Amino acid sequence: TSGTSITSMVHIVNKDTGWDKPSYAGPYITLDISDWTFRQWMLLMARHVVDYHAPVILHPVLLTQFYPYLDHDGSGHFQVGRGYRKRPGNTPLLGYFEPWNQQLFHPDEPFIGRVQWRDAYKSYRANEAHFQHDLGV
Repeated sequence: TSGTSITSMVHIVNKDTGWDKPSYAGPYITLDISDWTFRQWMLLMARHVVDYHAPVILHPVLLTQFYPYLDHDGSGHFQVGRGYRKRPGNTPLLGYFEPWNQQLFHPDEPFIGRVQWRDAYKSYRANEAHFQHDLGV
């Protein structure tokens, strides 16, 4: 009833997925990013996704200011970061799996696609805006 913690998500990644193997990212941890800059955050995303070929557990707050596909603001949430795309002259894009589908609860609301590509800075800001300021890497 109180939701899933990020430490539980990290535990499952280490226990059941194989992404924690040395050939990928090594053991996942919950990382506090409260004092991180966007550059530090983005370098970590790129390192995990591009260098380690391993996903990142994002922990954003679901606000319409960060996620325009939402009909209304929501609370804390998990997404799986799994892509990175450079855009010369622009902020990189971050690809992620979006598990939230508001249509399941409100059939009259728009469907939300599972795979999203968006400006990485907005994902960073949504992660930073969550009161726990953390992610799983």
